[in-house]
Amino acid sequence: MAETASSELNLRELRILNALLHERSITRTAQLLATTQPGISKVLRHLRTQFADPLFVRNGHAMQPTTRALDIADQLRTLLAAADGLRASVRAFDPLQSDRTFSLLLTDVGMIRFLPPLIARVAEIAPRINIRATPLDSRQFELKLEAGEADLALGAFPKAARHLRRQRLFFDGYVTVLRNGHPRISAVRSRAGFLAERHIIVTASETGHAAHGIAQRVLASQISRSNIMLQVPSFIAGGIVAIELYKWRNGISLRTGARFALPLAIGIAVGRLGCFFAGLDDFTYGTPTTLPWGHDFGDGIARHPVQLYESAAMAAFAIFYIVAVVRRNNFIIDNGFYLVLAFYGMQRFVWEFLKPYAALIGPLTLFHLLSLAILLYAAVMLVTAPVARVAHERAAA
Repeated sequence: MAETASSELNLRELRILNALLHERSITRTAQLLATTQPGISKVLRHLRTQFADPLFVRNGHAMQPTTRALDIADQLRTLLAAADGLRASVRAFDPLQSDRTFSLLLTDVGMIRFLPPLIARVAEIAPRINIRATPLDSRQFELKLEAGEADLALGAFPKAARHLRRQRLFFDGYVTVLRNGHPRISAVRSRAGFLAERHIIVTASETGHAAHGIAQRVLASQISRSNIMLQVPSFIAGGIVAIELYKWRNGISLRTGARFALPLAIGIAVGRLGCFFAGLDDFTYGTPTTLPWGHDFGDGIARHPVQLYESAAMAAFAIFYIVAVVRRNNFIIDNGFYLVLAFYGMQRFVWEFLKPYAALIGPLTLFHLLSLAILLYAAVMLVTAPVARVAHERAAA
């Protein structure tokens, strides 16, 4: 019993017990520790259970310590002094001298939004510090923080454990996107008008932060099922589908995505470098290999650096596209978006054979099938490409 009790105690509770022994009053202890009387009473009830003793008994308006409480008072003060000494002996953090690696858990959007300004600031004030960004899995982030595998998680966590230290950085929200010139743009601003429209809803991932899941449940509960025409797991996919549906319904055959071809290719190339440096935690590493360029991600096994393969392939496409723009190749400029999708799907399909994912159909994994879907979509759009081109949609290199 004593062993179990001691294992469940924490320093905060012991500090409250020490303050109670000194003040002999729940009210004064709460004031001293800047907390509430119910909070102190709750801790005292837990302490009484752990020590199997009342610890304090009422004597008029005062609280009288029991013999058990008085017996542990000296040991308690020694223990707390030792804990304070350990904390005081820790060397102060010096950002200029520290070469520590900090591990951050972020969603894809978090990496895009937070990492660039964070890296720029760290480079100024802590030039020797390294940042290691890994994908956020909201189902396991608490365990990673508690185990020391990660130092910080950035996102919205409404159900995070209360013992985790947290700080609000900013408020943000979700918006609905509709095309410029929508005939009912004024009506959509009202609740009734919004609910009456047809919607594409981006579904929340199990591994993403919980705020998206809450927003999705609210929308799904308010919008009629007949008005939810599609649910997709990606904001990018949702945007592409919405554009293509609008073009199809209005008989538009012109290409409207050429301006995004180069940024998309460069973005994937840079993003895959981030996956490579994230190591094993990113789960994008390759299968074991004996080739001389095999990379050890820290587990003693040389693996295919498939992230670098993909990064190099997309970088090569970006160079090819820039050359085509400089040479004024109209077909490549007008269809750049579908060309980059086709190339991405094709090279991704190849590299998936070098990743240790479970097969879904024959030798093909889920990512093989997704790559084929992207490739098929792009191929259809390229085959049906119109001959005419519009000057204002010329790509920018």
